[in-house]
Amino acid sequence: MEAGNALINGLNAKRRQVKVQDPLGRTVTAEYGIIDEQKTAVMEMASAAGITLLKPEERNPLKTSTFGAAQMICDAIGQGCRTFLIGIGGSGTNDGGACAS
Repeated sequence: MEAGNALINGLNAKRRQVKVQDPLGRTVTAEYGIIDEQKTAVMEMASAAGITLLKPEERNPLKTSTFGAAQMICDAIGQGCRTFLIGIGGSGTNDGGACAS
């Protein structure tokens, strides 16, 4: 999540924390930034759906989801954001955004 932090800091974005689901549906706190004057969200998908949130034995792409990343996006939309900068590295999934149930 270093890239996300670098962008948040470099763009002088306001940090926001939100409770989301990790790749296995457990609650975690993800963080992203908002550039207020542009209504732009700066996110790192790994904050919600990152492989580092999983133990090695939990890393099964048939059971993981990016739903938490979608929850971050929905939160940012609720904050008025309409432009998104999303880093997609470090994901613990390969569902291509098709959330598992």
